Amino acid sequence: MSNTPALAIDYGERHVGLAMTSSEGTATRHSTIEWDGQDQSVLIGMLLATIETEKAGNIVVGVPRNLEGELTEQSALITDFAAALQKALPEGTSVTTVDETLTSAEAQQRLAEEGAPASDEHAEAAKIILEDYLRQQADK
Repeated sequence: MSNTPALAIDYGERHVGLAMTSSEGTATRHSTIEWDGQDQSVLIGMLLATIETEKAGNIVVGVPRNLEGELTEQSALITDFAAALQKALPEGTSVTTVDETLTSAEAQQRLAEEGAPASDEHAEAAKIILEDYLRQQADK
């Protein structure tokens, strides 16, 4: 896997969680973006600023599935978002989608166990998405 930092996105209609790889190559919570859920170009602009600042070259977007493993309406919305983000990114920056099923529940459990604030839920979900992505890359 490349040493280029990866940024994971837990996309939501009001909260967008972000996680980054650290200099050691591990996933860490980054931040949560609050947005109105209306104008996707505003969100993409905020993400582009973060991507540039953090020099992220690999963007990982979590896409949910239902408990039967099927894509949902939300999955289609997020897949469309990932495609729009890819179009806006500079050449050489790639978007990968990964399954994010049950990451929010896992994030809530982890935060409760470590006594972290519930407001970190979306960034923690992004961290879980990034951990899964990093594991997949290591297995290749």
